[in-house]
Amino acid sequence: MLAATETTATLRGGVDPRGTETSYSFQYGIDTAYGSQTPSVAVGAGMQEVKVSQTLSLLAPATTYHYRLVAMSAAGTAFGPDRAFTTKKTPLTIAISAAPNPSLYGARFLVNGTVSGTGAANQWIVLQANPFPYLGGFSALSLPEMTDASGNFSSRSTASSRALSCARRRSTSPRCSAPS
Repeated sequence: MLAATETTATLRGGVDPRGTETSYSFQYGIDTAYGSQTPSVAVGAGMQEVKVSQTLSLLAPATTYHYRLVAMSAAGTAFGPDRAFTTKKTPLTIAISAAPNPSLYGARFLVNGTVSGTGAANQWIVLQANPFPYLGGFSALSLPEMTDASGNFSSRSTASSRALSCARRRSTSPRCSAPS
């Protein structure tokens, strides 16, 4: 395999036609039953190994896939060994919004947010504030709360001259902020 991202992977191998018109494809799937196959591609009837590759797309992030190279000719079908790769995780990001926006000083408002990426469900979130003149650094504005199964969270707060931020607990990243 050459490279894998969150949703794609480029598979590679070598096919020796041994003088017979030959084509190849890759079988792939989440186990050795494979279940999916790339389109067949002709490599000719040469006498030397031909380097081949195909790119898979629409893969699931953070998932292990098995694959093998399959060469087909009038002489028969040859199966390469089982190999595996794992797609990358989608990095976590946080988006927040406040309602109403703008908020009156001292009025309560609702902060809604969504954590997106691999593992966004059940993440601990802490809202933070940095009071004017914004020199004291951020400190907790709310108690930790957990995102739901879709990565969503919601918290009530009181508007003041503070800069809002949220952070994923047990880590300094990801981080987001929104002026009040």
